[in-house]
Amino acid sequence: MPDQNVIGAIDIGSNAIRMICARLTEDCRIEELEKNRTPIRLGEDVFRMGYITEERIEQLLATIKVYQKTLEQNNCKEICAYCTSAFRESGNRQTVIERVEMETGIQLESISGGEEAQLLQRAVQRVMDLSKGRVMLADLGGGSLEVTLLEEGEIEFAESFRMGTVRMLKMFPYHPEREKAFLNWAEYYVEDFIDFLKKRLGKPRVETLVITGGNATAIGRFSGKTDRDAPGFSQGRMILDKQRFSKFKRSVIKLNLNERIRDLEMEEDRADVILPALVIFEKLLKFTGCSGFVIPAVGLSDGILDEMRERQGNLPDWNTREQVIHSARYYAEKYMADMQHAETVRELSLQLFDELFELHELQTRDRLLLEVAALLHDIGRFIRPSDHAKHSMYLIRNMELVGVTNSELMMIALVARYHSGGMPSVKQKEFSRLDSEKRTTVTRLTALLRIGDALDREHRARAGNLSIEFDKDQVWLNLECLSGKSPDSMLALWALNHKKELFEKVFRRTLNADFGDGDGSSGN
Repeated sequence: MPDQNVIGAIDIGSNAIRMICARLTEDCRIEELEKNRTPIRLGEDVFRMGYITEERIEQLLATIKVYQKTLEQNNCKEICAYCTSAFRESGNRQTVIERVEMETGIQLESISGGEEAQLLQRAVQRVMDLSKGRVMLADLGGGSLEVTLLEEGEIEFAESFRMGTVRMLKMFPYHPEREKAFLNWAEYYVEDFIDFLKKRLGKPRVETLVITGGNATAIGRFSGKTDRDAPGFSQGRMILDKQRFSKFKRSVIKLNLNERIRDLEMEEDRADVILPALVIFEKLLKFTGCSGFVIPAVGLSDGILDEMRERQGNLPDWNTREQVIHSARYYAEKYMADMQHAETVRELSLQLFDELFELHELQTRDRLLLEVAALLHDIGRFIRPSDHAKHSMYLIRNMELVGVTNSELMMIALVARYHSGGMPSVKQKEFSRLDSEKRTTVTRLTALLRIGDALDREHRARAGNLSIEFDKDQVWLNLECLSGKSPDSMLALWALNHKKELFEKVFRRTLNADFGDGDGSSGN
């Protein structure tokens, strides 16, 4: 009888493609059955020309078909395939996605840097405890570097940087006969990045520096070939101290490309990218002041499996909401939002969502999207107060928000875009690209956010008891914290009358408001 709990994860990176087939056991463990790695440098195309060439599309298709056959032989019932930095920057990614689905039936999903960081965090948590102390995670791939700073398991900082190893080989560029010049440029470039981190984080107190990605694992594996006493991987991770790392770096740089392949038995597609990786990790080590690295033997595909396990109900909730909200607050503060107003609008919007559930019929996940949009709806003022909603949309679209997918990020951006006025319309390019279900969700969330925002028109309200009643014709709001004919309540009433049109159109009910004295009706 086929095993109903076999799942497969495919990670389409900038330097290689990886596959893991695993079984979910009854005691919630992930039991690895088979894994594979194929070196295909999609990043070499994208970072040089901006798109994936036909030759590499054919290589990608052939590889996925091989993986698909392997997964089918293992009676795999669910496959999840995620694409990272190079793919999400490719000008023809949608064409490639459609070709893969047409020829294999597998749907590729291009994930954001923020989601990539969250999946890596999941993977790392499988082999070490991240809930204590101050930890920096640095996941280095071919196209990007994801840096996450955790305090007692809570995210304090999370950002994705376009500083991957394949990208750097193309930027400077790299040539086997001019490695010294390449390393000099790489040193300058990474130093500039570290200066940026210093401005953002100051001199952070970091107790543990965790490095992940193919190059991190390779450094742990190959360091034993240059140092007989170097520690090996134990219980899914390895600790490499500063002295041994420096010794390994010197020994690698001393060899040329062919010698690294021959003497260290490095894969050909690893022997060049290892150089910028060594520079980046050395600079991060110096920046954090840590005594060494923790190198877990896990990757993005492990995080994908863990996410699949949670979806199937084999794992308790991973506090996804808390991670997403923490990340949203980080960006709200970064762009100098009025946090009191943002939090008030968040609370009011969520009260509306909860009390009007029978009207909007949205899902729990949609509630989270509304919560994030409320926290971020005004960040466009950082660019310019006028037309700030459009600027909010731009900033949200381009942030690496931990824990949300690219499509969810676009939905959040659109809710923020329409929060101050205008009707969501298919004439708007980004809105038209959503399917009909997502367009409906965006419109309903926008209607709720507009009312929450109107109720704090002067940015001075407190989210008190918002009582809501409705029947087949009308909705009544009573906000006790805005009682009487104060300037705040009168302005809120004025704003509500100007912002309720979408709400009334969407929910087909007249909206009325009373701010505690029974004399504040805003009905038509």
